[in-house]
Amino acid sequence: MHDDTPHLQDFLLVEKCLGGDENAIALLQSKFGPDLLTFLTSRGATLEEATEELNLLWADGLVDKPDRPALFASYRGWATFRTWLNTVSFNRLLTRKRGDARREKRVTSLPEPPKTPDGESMPMTHAEGSVPFVMLDTDLMRLMQMGLELALTACSDEDFVLLKLSRRDELHLGELALMWRSNTTKVHRRLEEICAQVARRTLRNIKDIDPWVDLRWEDFLEMCQVAAPGNLA
Repeated sequence: MHDDTPHLQDFLLVEKCLGGDENAIALLQSKFGPDLLTFLTSRGATLEEATEELNLLWADGLVDKPDRPALFASYRGWATFRTWLNTVSFNRLLTRKRGDARREKRVTSLPEPPKTPDGESMPMTHAEGSVPFVMLDTDLMRLMQMGLELALTACSDEDFVLLKLSRRDELHLGELALMWRSNTTKVHRRLEEICAQVARRTLRNIKDIDPWVDLRWEDFLEMCQVAAPGNLA
């Protein structure tokens, strides 16, 4: 029944926890709790904030409420449970931080994201018919989108076209080398440089817009994976 679930062991463990298995709950908390505290404190949360979020997460994750099911019931095993927890907890913590009056004075509402060089804008919602893993906070989604799109607009036209052809149109390196009148080694190296530049610019743009959001590139990719499972290469 769950043969197509990429992270089946995590999924089954969470299922046992939702079923009230005390041993499974203890295993879940001991296995993921310390790493989650480390993740949150390394991304700007104080130890007190991270501990509070962890305690709230266990309560909200395992207990049904009158107006909604337990949070962990939305986990489907498309990403590791550690990735899913990191994304959900960071999102929840960021939402609470936005309620801090001191922070509200520093962070203004986000402007509309710019267009990419080809005039397109990356979608902020799930594709029609897809099943969302967990919907990221709208402001966080827009912030991530803006950071990436600003980074892409900073690319030269030639670099952007090369990146787009390699990613969306799935052309092989040999074909790209012929188009650029080069060899596969040079094209591969150039693509790596472009991707590294986009990553650095994206994180810098996010930090410039909202100083509290302290993401690493692996965080960015994991959040994209959780928000739109199966869409990342």
